Amino acid sequence: MFAVVNQALTTGQIIFVNSVTGTNGVGYGQNPDSPVASIDYAIGLCTAAQGDRIYVMPGHVETVAGAGALAVDVAGVDIIGLGRGASRPTVNFTGTAATALLSAANCSLRNILFTGGIDAVV
Repeated sequence: MFAVVNQALTTGQIIFVNSVTGTNGVGYGQNPDSPVASIDYAIGLCTAAQGDRIYVMPGHVETVAGAGALAVDVAGVDIIGLGRGASRPTVNFTGTAATALLSAANCSLRNILFTGGIDAVV
């Protein structure tokens, strides 16, 4: 399986994420038919400052229960949610101390819904 992508838009690798069909393991993430299961795992596959891009598939749901459970800690990574409206990927905070950290330089998050699954998040 191959993905047709305009390589002029990035110089790095492309990783696909889908919580419904994905598996966090060796050999996954390189095409949309065998994605990894979480954004955090995909970030760990990236190389700093290489222009790596993560595509998060429509319908993906990522649960963040604790502090720093989702950490964008590799420089130069673009994380792009695919889909429109309610089909966009969702990051759901379920713990009062749940946080997503953007601690690396030159990173971006686009088209991802961030929701609170509880009454209050610190």
